[in-house]
Amino acid sequence: MSGIAFVDSSVLIYAHDRDAGSKRELAGTLCSRLWSEQTGVLSIQVLQEFFVTVTRKLRTPIARAQAREVVLPTRRGCVSPTTPRNILRAASWSEAAESISGMALIVLPQSSRARKLSTVRT
Repeated sequence: MSGIAFVDSSVLIYAHDRDAGSKRELAGTLCSRLWSEQTGVLSIQVLQEFFVTVTRKLRTPIARAQAREVVLPTRRGCVSPTTPRNILRAASWSEAAESISGMALIVLPQSSRARKLSTVRT
């Protein structure tokens, strides 16, 4: 993988889900590599989804304090916040692609930070 990679919430969640088996190992290895190479980026929405899911929705939830310890260092990989301007740009991007994409709003702020962006999902 080259360039910047957008990390979907499911990848971050699997990396910390004790019941995820091989997906946990794969996601954990991937996240470790992206963070160490400083090529992984994510959004505030991803961090919110991660926190709620790992503390409330998993079969074996993790403690809130532990979830905060995950969010703290990963916040450096966060991209620009959602603004009305970004929403309008995402809407235009979706229209140009002739589709409605929730990912447009998440990924669009990355475009100023990276020439080549790949989305990491499980």
